[in-house]
Amino acid sequence: MECSTTVARRLNVLIRHCTPAAGAELPPHSVPSSEPCSAKHGSENMEFDYIIVGAGSAGCALASRLSEDPETTVLLLDAGGPGDEWKVRCPFGYTMLQRASANDWAFEAEPSPSQPGRCSFWPRGRCLGGSSAINAMLYVRGDPFTYDYWSRQEGCQGWSFSEVLPFFDKSGRFQDAELGLDSWAKTGPVHVTRSDQHLGPAGDSWLEVPRRINQAMVDTGVIKQAGDYNKGGLDRAGGFSQATISASGTRCSSADAYLRQNGAARRPNLQIETWSHVVKVVIRDGAAEGVLYRRGRSKAGLRNAPEHFCRARKEVLLSAGAVQSPQLLMLSGIGAPEHLVQHGLPVLVALPGVGRHLKDHLFVPQIVAARETDKTILDMKSLPRLLSALWHYFTKGSGPFCTVGCSNMAFLRTRLRAEDDPHAQEVDLQLQIAQGNPSDSKIGFYKNMNLTREQGTLWQDTDKQPRGILFLPTLLLPKSEGCIELASADPLAPPRIQPNYLSDRYDVEVLMKGMKICRELCKAAPLAEISGEELVEPSIPHPAGSDAYLEEYVRRNASTVYHPMGTCRMGPSTDGDAVVDHACRVHGVSGLRVVDASVMPTPMTGNTNAPTIMIAEKIASMIRAR
Repeated sequence: MECSTTVARRLNVLIRHCTPAAGAELPPHSVPSSEPCSAKHGSENMEFDYIIVGAGSAGCALASRLSEDPETTVLLLDAGGPGDEWKVRCPFGYTMLQRASANDWAFEAEPSPSQPGRCSFWPRGRCLGGSSAINAMLYVRGDPFTYDYWSRQEGCQGWSFSEVLPFFDKSGRFQDAELGLDSWAKTGPVHVTRSDQHLGPAGDSWLEVPRRINQAMVDTGVIKQAGDYNKGGLDRAGGFSQATISASGTRCSSADAYLRQNGAARRPNLQIETWSHVVKVVIRDGAAEGVLYRRGRSKAGLRNAPEHFCRARKEVLLSAGAVQSPQLLMLSGIGAPEHLVQHGLPVLVALPGVGRHLKDHLFVPQIVAARETDKTILDMKSLPRLLSALWHYFTKGSGPFCTVGCSNMAFLRTRLRAEDDPHAQEVDLQLQIAQGNPSDSKIGFYKNMNLTREQGTLWQDTDKQPRGILFLPTLLLPKSEGCIELASADPLAPPRIQPNYLSDRYDVEVLMKGMKICRELCKAAPLAEISGEELVEPSIPHPAGSDAYLEEYVRRNASTVYHPMGTCRMGPSTDGDAVVDHACRVHGVSGLRVVDASVMPTPMTGNTNAPTIMIAEKIASMIRAR
């Protein structure tokens, strides 16, 4: 009976969300009544204690924590919809959520000078849960040394690892099948599980390659042992990846964790408005008075929509992300004076650092084909395996459809920085490793890697490669930095994004070293038995494997990991480039904070979702403690 009920429930989810007419005629600011996180129709009360802009990783956490006080009223605004489609719920569906999805802003960054002619696709979540509803769900706290470095900087006190650790524990709930339920975080709303928990029992063939990868990483000294990389230091730590996936095999976005599962969305003092695009923070006499926003699903609808004003009695909190938080500040008259004047905007607060110091992680895809005789590597183009994966998903909530693709992870220091470099103790290289058929463009490989088939014979020929291992060496501490600027004063126009990738030689060298390490992994006995040849790009005019080849390969194929940060950097008011103080309050404006990845003073050493949620937890605690 339990099995049939599970199948019926999962089929119902697919049927309900695949029906074209579902919810089609709903008002722009409401969502289906069956959704427990539905917005309340209308805005009769146009005054709240706190207004939160952006219901993403940070915004949902802020809304939930601040509204725990029944005497505090909170308005949560998001430009997108409910984000409850089956593709959001099913972890494997993340490959279909970008570009052609209503849940994605689908930004494009300008070509970097070091990668001429190559625009980068920048997905950003546009629904409840924000990017935590469309990302690859990987959960990484970051290197403790990173937070300790933050805390030593003037204007960033209170952000050492020992001081942020309680907020990681407060937000997370790690469910480890081997160590026991809730091994390091017992009560948090964000469910975290390991990839092997969903791939099946210990003897399952889906686990064969991830186990071999772990052993190869240990044998080569890349990691000390396969274990929990979120517990302790990160250098040479790794093992099975951890992700925000529940024990039942569904995505746990920030909206799921902080609004739906705990019932916060039904609190009478929390109002959630979807399809509500904020166009400006209203600043008067040096204080944030409230926000102006429009309601509508499409740009055409928003263009003709009236503007609504909502007053904040206490504070406005921007959690629109590292792209749109600085954009909103500039549209509101806060930023570099010359840039604001250029677009005909008033200069209310001169903060040159708004939109500056953009940092982003880069990875480079490195494919090693499987031996033709090997049958262990997952191939979703194999009909028997596809049917088996579907059966496991619908009946047991397990298997490949309940994973993020990246089964293994490792972190290490390349030691390419000088010993006296202030970041020398931090990990600067991450290895993300997946198995399967990387050529399946139907599930988003080409578009998610920012690659096209015209980029070389390598990518044209991958359809002929049946199965393989995909290595993604990832740059964690880029020295290159870009910027977010206004393209125009139109609040509906996307901002100008110039990432300036690979402008510093160090960034290229880290990725080259990462590729060399991955090659050594394939030579280790556990992987040598199943690995074939590395796919090389013959259009590169250098011997494969040479430094000249690797450098050219990196410059052609390095791609964003979708982790923008630092564009509203934390620091003291005496720092001309700092935007917020240690409590994320915007310098020069009272009643206004920025709470998201844009405030990170230096790059995060790992995926950014978990640290962004932690930042929101910490700021909510600071606000409530006043």
